Amino acid sequence: MKYIQIIIIIFLLIFNSSCEKEFIIDDDDFPQMLVLNGIVFQDNNFRINVSKSAGINESYTYGDLFVTDAIVKLYKEDEYIETMAHDSIGFYSSQNLAIGGNNYKIEVEKEGYPVAVANLGFKNLDNITIKNVSYTLTDSTYAYDKPEPSEILLYYVEIDFELDINDNPNLKDYYCPMVECERQYVSQNTMWQDNNESETWLELSELQHGLISTYTEVYSNFQMQNQIYSLSFEGFDTYYGGYYRLLSDELFNGQSITLDISTSYFTPELKDISILSFWFPESIIEYEESLKLYQTVNDNPYTEPVNIYSNIENGIGFVCGVSSFRQNVSIE
Repeated sequence: MKYIQIIIIIFLLIFNSSCEKEFIIDDDDFPQMLVLNGIVFQDNNFRINVSKSAGINESYTYGDLFVTDAIVKLYKEDEYIETMAHDSIGFYSSQNLAIGGNNYKIEVEKEGYPVAVANLGFKNLDNITIKNVSYTLTDSTYAYDKPEPSEILLYYVEIDFELDINDNPNLKDYYCPMVECERQYVSQNTMWQDNNESETWLELSELQHGLISTYTEVYSNFQMQNQIYSLSFEGFDTYYGGYYRLLSDELFNGQSITLDISTSYFTPELKDISILSFWFPESIIEYEESLKLYQTVNDNPYTEPVNIYSNIENGIGFVCGVSSFRQNVSIE
């Protein structure tokens, strides 16, 4: 019995000593860098956010990381055109619009940090055609109780069109058709009273100008085998902020394909609309997928760490350009 106790003690000493390992972390192995983030849509002003990475032993709050004193220079085809101005919490904006068919570069300088560079490209989408646009109108008078009892004439507009895309087999292309218009949301609310009776009223939102999502159906020379949408995500752009559903590149696979697109909205006044098809680069898929994976495993100590995709030279973060094709439609 004594020998067994001695063996157990020796085993425990060996086990404990073999599991102890000293890690020496040098701050030089994790240099602080500038962090650039932003999605810039064609025909809109450039706007990105600039922050800085935190040191390993640094104590900080979220707001401490925003950079407000950087020099942010915008270049078009390597020609300097503007120094972007800081407007709020690390955001820098330009007075120039992103024009299709051009390549841009944003250089960010701050003392003590390497110069971070973001490259953005905007394609000419000459492989897209919008055709056979039609719409139907239905008008109705709606009565509502909030904010005060009144009524309003609203048009219900249904838009249908076809989107022809001649896909490039050498690129991974992700498209997102949407409609830009002025509309109001109409919601019907029900309040239950103590006597089990219900009271229903109509509630209208304020008139809004912006994008609305579309419904896509494949009906032409391609039999869909995989999921039609590759990715859904919330956009983070001041003008084109919203919910984006990107059509999968596997949907096209180098073919010419016709998509049947439709959407609808309410509006108190008939105004012209724009039909847009956005083109997102493959890099945004890599970024969003790595971000979701990072958020999934971040709190799990039994998984390997995940690096979020970055495309910034001498820095960290993600910046890209989104190209677009626009066709104006008159609504009468």
